[in-house]
Amino acid sequence: MRKIVLFLLIAAMLVPLAACGGGPAKTPADTAAASGTAADTAPEQPKTEAQLRLDSLPERDFGGGELHIASATQFGEFDREQAKGELFNDAVYDRNAMLEEKYNITITSEPFSQTDAIGGSGRQLENRLREDAMAGDCTYQIAVDAPYFMYGTATDGIYRSLTTLPWLDLSASYWD
Repeated sequence: MRKIVLFLLIAAMLVPLAACGGGPAKTPADTAAASGTAADTAPEQPKTEAQLRLDSLPERDFGGGELHIASATQFGEFDREQAKGELFNDAVYDRNAMLEEKYNITITSEPFSQTDAIGGSGRQLENRLREDAMAGDCTYQIAVDAPYFMYGTATDGIYRSLTTLPWLDLSASYWD
């Protein structure tokens, strides 16, 4: 189950990198082809980079399960309830919609405040993750924060390494 969750994390991080690419504007030939009135000789539109990346991911069906993401408030890449005509918001919304459809899941995100970030003792996200781990609870499948702030919980051994995923390709151009 943890490998699947990490797989979804990676997928969630990959799609927004390409989601802004978009496709070419529709031409009259495209409109006619969609209505069935144009000749079938029109060339097929190439897939966007986001579509190619999504197609390269393994097929899975999670039966309508939920993917819960806990994130520090400065990371807004995960939860967008609707398209608003804003580039970033809509890219996140589109990515989530594609992943939800492909994997038959519902993605939810809960932001956590960064109070007392310097001292760390008031960090709501890390405190919640520690509490869940000590209780044996798996409320969140993905946790997102700056690595500096996750060091304490990482040394507690409550995270799984992404490098354990057999299909993860860290040599791909989208990894920094």
